Amino acid sequence: MHPDEVQASHAAKFFTHLAVERKVAASTQNQAFNVLLFLFSKVWNRKIAGLKF
Repeated sequence: MHPDEVQASHAAKFFTHLAVERKVAASTQNQAFNVLLFLFSKVWNRKIAGLKF
């Protein structure tokens, strides 16, 4: 999906997938969240629709 199409609900589904299906630790979820924020805000200079940061 194109970065302009990503919404907060997509990110939430991804983090739920990490927690429920992949059973990753909370620290791994936190790292994934921070990577996503960095990628969007610093690399692509975009915001995720519906996500406040």
